Amino acid sequence: MAMTFALVAMLMAEAAPPTAPGALARRTAIYGCTSQAREAGVDACRRAIAGGLDDEHAAVAYSVLAVDLAELERWDEATEACRQLVRLRPQSAIAWWRLGDALLFGLGQPKEAENALRTAVTLDPAQPDNHASLAAALNAQGRHAEAVAEMEEARRLDPRLFDTRPASHEVYRAALRGETWPQ
Repeated sequence: MAMTFALVAMLMAEAAPPTAPGALARRTAIYGCTSQAREAGVDACRRAIAGGLDDEHAAVAYSVLAVDLAELERWDEATEACRQLVRLRPQSAIAWWRLGDALLFGLGQPKEAENALRTAVTLDPAQPDNHASLAAALNAQGRHAEAVAEMEEARRLDPRLFDTRPASHEVYRAALRGETWPQ
C-alpha cells in the first residue's frame, strides 16, 4: 500500500467535512488513490486530481502520487508531485522533506535539495530525517563539516538513526574523512 492508513486518516482529517457538496465523490476518488499502489495508484491519483479536488484533497492525492512515482523511480514526475504538494501545503515539513529527497536522491540535484531540506528543518527542527537528508545534500556538495554537524544533530534527536538508516551512517563516516558518499 502506498501509504499507511494512519497517514491517510491524518491527511483526510484535515480535508473538507463529509457533508460538504461533492464530498462523497472526493472521498471516493481519494480512496481509489490511497488504496492502490504503483501504476494503479498513479492512475487513480491522476484521475482524482483531474476530477477537480479541493486543495486539501488534492494535497492528499499529490502526497500519495509522489510516493508511488518514487517507488517506480519516475523521479521527474515524483518531484513535480512534490512541488505541487509544497504549493498546497507550504507549512508542511513533510512536504518540503519529500521534495528535498526527490531532488537529492532521485534527480541528483543537491543544491536545490538543500534549499527544500533547510525549509523542512526550519519547519520541524525536531525531525531527525530532515537533518539526515540535509546532511546528505551538504555532503554531496563537498561541505563536509556542515554535513557532520547536521548528521550529529540527527543522531542527537534519534540515537538509533544509523540502525534505521545505514546510508546515513555511510554519509557521516565519509564526511568525517572529508569525502563525499557515494563516490
